[in-house]
Amino acid sequence: MTLRPAAEADLEALSVVHRRAFTPGWSADEIADLASGPGAFGLIVETETPLGMILCRALAGEAEVLTLAVDPDARRQGVARALVVAAAAAAKAAGADAMFLEVAVDNDPALA
Repeated sequence: MTLRPAAEADLEALSVVHRRAFTPGWSADEIADLASGPGAFGLIVETETPLGMILCRALAGEAEVLTLAVDPDARRQGVARALVVAAAAAAKAAGADAMFLEVAVDNDPALA
């Protein structure tokens, strides 16, 4: 399993993971739009295929998780935790002192 910064060439892979994790999932164009904003960065976890992704924004001392998606077949294997830990480190390196993630009250996996 490899965790690395996402690049423009990964947009379709990020979209595939997001669509497998959420209905409706985001398209590559929607991810590209968010990723092009100020302070935005993304990370991807992959083996032969993409397993998970996180898209964040770090500005003015704060970071926000815009989305976090893990392929349903790869859940409960530490993918999300690895993404959050790596994103927090990247946000701290970008000057963020706090990181936020908003989730729906009925999203038990995210709340856990």
